[in-house]
Amino acid sequence: MNRSTARFSFSILTAALLGISALSAGCQPPAPAPEAVKEEFDARAWYEKYSKEVVEGRNLDKAVSDYWTENVVYHNIDKTQGGAAVKAALTPYYDAFSDVKITIDDVIYQGNTVAARVTFEGKHTGKVGDIAPTGATVKQQITNWYVLKEGKISDIWSLADSAQVLSAIGAKAAPAPAAEASGSGAAPAGSGAAAAPAAPTGK
Repeated sequence: MNRSTARFSFSILTAALLGISALSAGCQPPAPAPEAVKEEFDARAWYEKYSKEVVEGRNLDKAVSDYWTENVVYHNIDKTQGGAAVKAALTPYYDAFSDVKITIDDVIYQGNTVAARVTFEGKHTGKVGDIAPTGATVKQQITNWYVLKEGKISDIWSLADSAQVLSAIGAKAAPAPAAEASGSGAAPAGSGAAAAPAAPTGK
């Protein structure tokens, strides 16, 4: 084989090897894209933020704009519906107490529902019904249920011992009316809820 023929044969061999290499590369599946990491919802951190900004901050406007859906339903206050309506219903209770502190005892998150057991503490500096401000410090245990829809609260239920508040401000607890037994009676200091709400459905 002369030099010219050898050079020609080597060129063909090189081209063939390059072609095989290219075909092999083309047949290989592309590297998988890194899997998107689904951020886990931290219910306690979410509730801590809500408690600080809305309840301790006495800022119902923040609740309307950032935390509640447009058609939020507060099931304990005659199933009040809509951010503006719920805000109006809760405002008297929020105005009645200052220097509010929320201690979070438990937070449970399941499905789309957050349940939180808390201790509410505040100073009675506004009227509660017909009761004038006493300056007394009130403590109250409250359990709240929040159903979330697309990251915002769509439904609220609360269970609270209203007798704790009435005792602290020197009022006598009246017998529970029939309406209260069905979940639409007198509201507690911290959230405006009835003493005996219906349990959340989680829907």
